[in-house]
Amino acid sequence: MIKPLAIYLLGRLAAFAILLALLWAVGVDGFVAVLIALVVSVPLSYVVLRRQRDDLTAALLHRAQRKAVEREELRSQLRGR
Repeated sequence: MIKPLAIYLLGRLAAFAILLALLWAVGVDGFVAVLIALVVSVPLSYVVLRRQRDDLTAALLHRAQRKAVEREELRSQLRGR
């Protein structure tokens, strides 16, 4: 699960950093540039990083299912079955 999470987070950070650098390059300064980059990077990441987000969702679902099975096995062992 770490790999899909890392890829998605790095993609989100890269989108923000690229937008921030572009805003600074065109002369937008400081806090305003950070806010604009943050607001624009969210929908941009939603569209551009769809595959990575789907991979992360699948990994999270797989982990949750595996944990549920492990939990049920442990409960069975504790019941003595």
